[in-house]
Amino acid sequence: MVRQSEMYDVTIVGAGPVGLYATYYAGLRDCKTKLIEMYPQVGGRLISMYPEKEIFDVAGHMKILARDLITQLTDQAMQYRPTVVLGERVTGLRVRGERVIELSTPNGRHFTQTAVIAVGCGAFVPRKLDIPHLIDLEGHGIHYYLPSFEPFRGKKVLVMGGGNSAVDWALSLEGIAAEVTLAHRMYKFQAHEAMVDRLLASKVKVLFPYFALKEVLGEDRVTGAVIWNERSGKEERIEVDAIVLSIGMLTNLEPFRQWGLTIVGSGIAVATDMSTNMPGVTRRGTSRPIPERFCSSPRARGRPPRRSTRPRSTSMRETSGDSAAARALIPRHGTAPSTPHEYLPPGSRRRRPPRPRRAGKKAARRPRCTG
Repeated sequence: MVRQSEMYDVTIVGAGPVGLYATYYAGLRDCKTKLIEMYPQVGGRLISMYPEKEIFDVAGHMKILARDLITQLTDQAMQYRPTVVLGERVTGLRVRGERVIELSTPNGRHFTQTAVIAVGCGAFVPRKLDIPHLIDLEGHGIHYYLPSFEPFRGKKVLVMGGGNSAVDWALSLEGIAAEVTLAHRMYKFQAHEAMVDRLLASKVKVLFPYFALKEVLGEDRVTGAVIWNERSGKEERIEVDAIVLSIGMLTNLEPFRQWGLTIVGSGIAVATDMSTNMPGVTRRGTSRPIPERFCSSPRARGRPPRRSTRPRSTSMRETSGDSAAARALIPRHGTAPSTPHEYLPPGSRRRRPPRPRRAGKKAARRPRCTG
């Protein structure tokens, strides 16, 4: 029997931006609330990875630093005095009975009527490259996170990647580092279009597309890098003091599966009200939860999804972002090239070849009305 003093109305797992706001709203509805976070501080990835990053897509703010956003969310969440448990990882979840959920951690058990999973993408580690000597230089010029920009003042920095983090870091370092170079191996950026426009109009040197990191130079610390174009085979040796690898994260959703939650693709299967297959357990966060109606799809049954044959937007130019003309070379909308030197301008389409007629069959003519 669970004692009433140990029972909470709502327990939120994860103290990132979503978890903090969920804590505030539960308190607003006069719920007895508990917040559990595995790190020694609240804030999630915003604090652990990029506290000095400027965020532009928060409603009500033109731009705001990540640490300032977390400070405001924390002040908002704490006004109803929730119970906060830091430094504990939830290792188990079990439904013990009607409206009784048990959450297990290495330090004990927590009981609640409703559990809210707000852990983002789950446990994540940075994706690394299989390059000799790279691991030896981690912390000596190789970086995956940028907790502070000050150590890069006056240095030459190479940023690898084309997502939001890579583009934002390159722009943030522009006025701090002596020289910033961004290299991206894909044929299009994954960052927001407005931020890509800012990048191409800045003084950041942009190597794009198909530019990858081939070799890291230096013995005790990074002194340079070899960049090569995977299409042309052209190599370029550049002198850098630091390399920032922003090429994605590897997530682990297996603990959720062990709890009994249904995992579909890269997310937790939920209904339209964000409830999961376990009673009293709901899902919040940014790991792209998949609606329950897709649980019977080929992806859920273990089959790979069909790949779209529709051409994607691309650009086939190598550009440098130190001129206004560079933006014209990378259109935001276009059609994927069929050859390395072909590019269809925005608004144009390839004409689909006519379908061949079947042999032996003629189109039936409609009889003319003679009235």
